[in-house]
Amino acid sequence: MNQFDLFPERVTVEPVDTRAAAGDRSKVKAIYVVQFERQPGKHQVFHDRHGWYCADHGPKCPAVQAAKSRVRRNADS
Repeated sequence: MNQFDLFPERVTVEPVDTRAAAGDRSKVKAIYVVQFERQPGKHQVFHDRHGWYCADHGPKCPAVQAAKSRVRRNADS
């Protein structure tokens, strides 16, 4: 067992103003910037007519699940 087992990684999920980032005519429903505490860099996660995906890593990126989880938590509250 190591300390990572005791302290889960913090994940920051910040929404982006879709209209400001993609324009008024864009079909993008939502954009999120996701950052993992123990990983360098940030992920851009999009939700549009193609579904959910990370701009760099595609739909299977862990950042996609983090963004979707945040949306579900906000919908439940």
